[in-house]
Amino acid sequence: MNSKVVKKVKRVKNSRTARQFSRYIVIGCSAAAIEYLSFLALLGLKIEKLISNPLAMAIGAFYSFTMNRHFNFKSNKNAIRQLVRYTVLFCFNTLLSDVLLSFITDHLLLLPAAYAKIPVMVIIAMWNFVMCKFVVYR
Repeated sequence: MNSKVVKKVKRVKNSRTARQFSRYIVIGCSAAAIEYLSFLALLGLKIEKLISNPLAMAIGAFYSFTMNRHFNFKSNKNAIRQLVRYTVLFCFNTLLSDVLLSFITDHLLLLPAAYAKIPVMVIIAMWNFVMCKFVVYR
């Protein structure tokens, strides 16, 4: 392999962003598990999907904000400002998630909400990393 390519790969692999993304994935997977299990529990209580979804997202978001702020992005900047930014992002994500969930369950694939929630969570997670890194915790 070309030595320049190897050097670039090593630089990306060892970069701060790569380490943050790795931690983001670990924190995100645990937050996703908390969110998804909360969603299933709420559905099990016969709470409608468009009510269960934002409630479960709020539970996962609280965990994610706290873990990412302290352990991933290691931010010591203004917590209130970051919380406001994260809350705005959360509101947007909740709206986007509800729209995608409704579209997938009611129009596109006609999947049960419990299955449709998974790809929706993946889409939100990818978008969220970029926004957290460059907007929320900067």
